[in-house]
Amino acid sequence: PGCAPPHLLVRCRRRRTMQCEAPEAARRIAEEARADVSKCPVMRLALWLRALLALALPAPALAAVRRNAPARHLPLGSSGHEGKRPPSAFQCPFLRLMVVFGMQVAVTAAASPPCVRTTRFAVPAPRHVTSMSPPRSARANRLAMNADSSPAEGSRVLVLGGGWVGSRVANHLAEQGAQVMVTHRDLDAVDAKKPYFKPADLPKSIPRFQFEFERQASWVNLPDPAGISAVIVTFPITDVSLANEFHEAYLSRVPNAIVCSSTSVYEVLVPNQYVTESTPLKADTARGHAEEALRAQGVTLLALGGIFGSGTALGDISERSVCSCFAMHTAHAPVSSARKLVNMVHISDILVAMSQLCTTPLHGERINAVSCTYELRSLLEHCGLSEANVDDTLPPDTSSKFICNKKLADLLAKGGNSLYEPATALPRHELAGMLGLSVRGANKAPSVSRAAPAA
Repeated sequence: PGCAPPHLLVRCRRRRTMQCEAPEAARRIAEEARADVSKCPVMRLALWLRALLALALPAPALAAVRRNAPARHLPLGSSGHEGKRPPSAFQCPFLRLMVVFGMQVAVTAAASPPCVRTTRFAVPAPRHVTSMSPPRSARANRLAMNADSSPAEGSRVLVLGGGWVGSRVANHLAEQGAQVMVTHRDLDAVDAKKPYFKPADLPKSIPRFQFEFERQASWVNLPDPAGISAVIVTFPITDVSLANEFHEAYLSRVPNAIVCSSTSVYEVLVPNQYVTESTPLKADTARGHAEEALRAQGVTLLALGGIFGSGTALGDISERSVCSCFAMHTAHAPVSSARKLVNMVHISDILVAMSQLCTTPLHGERINAVSCTYELRSLLEHCGLSEANVDDTLPPDTSSKFICNKKLADLLAKGGNSLYEPATALPRHELAGMLGLSVRGANKAPSVSRAAPAA
């Protein structure tokens, strides 16, 4: 005991005691077992078979078997190998077979031509699919990257409604290099309008289309929305269901849509109320709710005050001077208080705002477009109208309001412009102080005086 591992101990047949038989053979087997690092199951099986032979055969017979067997390697520590064995991987027949197979694969791959990728099925050519555009919210995240673009040559803008405002918007954008298209309800009745509503002359280079919003059959006359960068609606929309249908059929397929609204849609509870874009709408205003349905789908609303132009005299009807607008208002309205507030917007602010919205869209926003605020009695004194329906003894009613124009001022400031403020109007911050209104964004006198451009 102690000369070999316990499993190599055998029972002696002649003497019934445990002792080591064939110590020389057992020592060699133990040394080979310790030196063998192969993980091959065949090699382990062969090692165990040799151990069994060492147990079953007498020492002389085992020595004879070892002498007749071919030597796999020289004994450890003998000369020529310096105690090293050949790699055990080459002693396992399975590993030898795997090495031969791997070498054959490598040789075959080296001799083969380069691999060429092929497809089992031919890739179909891309098809043009005509479908509705994605929701406005997704389109809004895709157009924010082009916010710095401008209506330069090549961009296409469709102006729906070529009236007094629409015709001037079309001319303004065309002068900036945009390809403008205009629609009219009746192409033959454009020249038959009264001077106050007569549109500006359009160059022949601007194409015109016959279109009437209330007649869906005329919608097919509109140009293909593909390639149009913006649509500007200048007429009132009063039908909610028709507004949703038109948005689904046309406006949703255009990346930018702007609708002209009015400041008259707001609900005023007290006279001279301060009104912002978040002021609730009148419950009975069909126009306000129809336009609000469009705004909920990403359309921009520009709520216009009373519009006046660059004319100065009372007789400048076609250019809508402030006095001609005042005369039109008092002629068709009941007797009003002289202290009533009238919110007005100059056409130049509308043109600049439209151009800016085409450059930097504000999807789903409502913007109050007001340049100045008058008291009726100040207009009465300025214009010298003695027969106007204005009574100085009446208190102002709920039609008198003070519209916040901060959003419009901020929008124009992005393009380096300021609000137009006529010399005849009292600065809004002074007027607000006289009325005792604590307002935000009541524009002070502009640092830059911007003259009204020719219509």
